[in-house]
Amino acid sequence: SRLVGRLGQRDGYAAAHAAASAIYAADIARECGLDEGRCREVRLAALLMDVGLLWVPDEVLLVPEERLNSLGRRHLKEHPVAGEEILSDLPGLEGAARWVRWHHERPDGTGYPDRLKAAWTPQEARILAVASLYASLVLDGPSAPALQPGEARKVLVAEMGKAVDEGIARILLRLLATEDGSYASASDERFMFEGVTGLEGRGTVFTKSSWEQTTP
Repeated sequence: SRLVGRLGQRDGYAAAHAAASAIYAADIARECGLDEGRCREVRLAALLMDVGLLWVPDEVLLVPEERLNSLGRRHLKEHPVAGEEILSDLPGLEGAARWVRWHHERPDGTGYPDRLKAAWTPQEARILAVASLYASLVLDGPSAPALQPGEARKVLVAEMGKAVDEGIARILLRLLATEDGSYASASDERFMFEGVTGLEGRGTVFTKSSWEQTTP
């Protein structure tokens, strides 16, 4: 909980993104037929997948990626490995640590840090990637305003098979079609988490109950 709060203090966005990603990831995992224990692991991995950003310098984290130089991009691309190192030391999170390492891999093999193609990327890591991408689209970010859910879905469709797994993305699209608008915009009580400040206007406020639901 403190780690997520620290993320939010860095740029006022990362903690909101973590909370939204965790909800979407757990729902996708459930639709994939994973058992409830594994769904909780996926949710916790999504909540903590960007914890490695705590070790990325402010001058990198707070600059839009397209404006970073090669050194800045290298720092940014190291955060999944840092996240894996942090989580792998915690009992019971060995699997989650591997998924965190690979949540920026892409089906076309151009992701990082290991350039894994779809067949080599665990399903759980592919779930994190889809949840993370969609959450980033519907929340106000440091370099881009939130998209309306309809526009975010179009972007998700355009990235299927390139940035994210097509099958996993279609599962999220089906979920979005059956839920209300607040779910699609990550703006209702399901996306809340207590104790994280600076998130006004980010589409989410946090309460303790969501953390308790997330904890295995």
